[in-house]
Amino acid sequence: MRIKVIKIFGWLLVLTLLGGGLYYLQLSNRHKAIVKTTILHKSGLGGDWQVSYGGRQTDFYSPLFFVDNIYTSMEGPKAMRGFQINPSTEDLLWINGYETTVVAADGLTELSRDFMCHTNLDYYDQSYYSKWQIPNRIGSNYPRLATLTNGMESYHYPEGFGFPIKANEYLYLSTQILNHNLKESLFGVRHKVSIFHKADSPDIKPLRPLTVFMMLPYDGENPFDNEAAKTDPSVCIPVETKNHSYQDSDGNMRSGHWVVFPGKQTYRSDISAQLEVKDSIQVHHIATHLHPFATSLKLINTDTQKVLFTADAENHLDRVGLAKITEYSSTEGFTLYADQQYELVLEVNNTSTTKQDMMASMFFGIYDADLDARLKSRFEN
Repeated sequence: MRIKVIKIFGWLLVLTLLGGGLYYLQLSNRHKAIVKTTILHKSGLGGDWQVSYGGRQTDFYSPLFFVDNIYTSMEGPKAMRGFQINPSTEDLLWINGYETTVVAADGLTELSRDFMCHTNLDYYDQSYYSKWQIPNRIGSNYPRLATLTNGMESYHYPEGFGFPIKANEYLYLSTQILNHNLKESLFGVRHKVSIFHKADSPDIKPLRPLTVFMMLPYDGENPFDNEAAKTDPSVCIPVETKNHSYQDSDGNMRSGHWVVFPGKQTYRSDISAQLEVKDSIQVHHIATHLHPFATSLKLINTDTQKVLFTADAENHLDRVGLAKITEYSSTEGFTLYADQQYELVLEVNNTSTTKQDMMASMFFGIYDADLDARLKSRFEN
């Protein structure tokens, strides 16, 4: 009887493994990466996050990722965690810069930044704005403080500006790898994420994060079957409909992650509603997120046709990937007005022979006059 039971359990185990294997093989590349990375990190083989606290910067080392396949944008292994810049103090400090480097498994040897898809730094807007007694801002805009991406692996706010936050307040960090070029490889990488910050001072002005991104309409009933999208840049085929899909005020579906076909193309997207300008806003910093084969992203005032900023994207000549994206950082800045309209204009040159995926976003740092007044009152009283 005992032998019979053992045989039954043995066959059940074999069937379970076979079923799991078949299920795994049918997963998309992105979901395969999720399964592999989850097993790696849950088992402890990939290690855990490591943190190095300092007076001017805090460094975070991600768990180990394996580059074992081609991973295009948004597909690769990733890791996420909540963190504090310094849990041992409640002092107010000012974040003024941000950088991600790719290192080997030893955490020291620097590798190509082609293996960085993106690093996102988010804040908890409910707790953050509750502490500053500005509850009307909660949920008004996606609470992303910063995004670094392939081609823009670091940036700094202009001198005299920063994002004020208590050192022990929680932020949220996520980072993901990229591999457009190396096939049949297997090696480990980690991401080192550095947050630069300064001590509190009455001379620093606060910047408020504001995210805008390009969205293109697609057919909600037949999203992946639209021949017009090959030549008509006013519509698109989404990469998928579960993520980065939105419904506009007219009920039309729009995607922030879409397919671009071989050749040159120009895409336009009105962002006036995303800006929600009540009076006027002063922009002092812009970080841009693009995917390979993008050549530029412009911010344009459509009333005056003035180009306010152009983020030029330099693509590698010998491989797929972005070498550099232009950063905007200015103490003087420029103004956006409530009674005017604005759009993003994206230029793409897909020099490959196959369709590619695309995203286009700008992360503004805008002067926060309301918060500045509250901060200055601390030193005046």
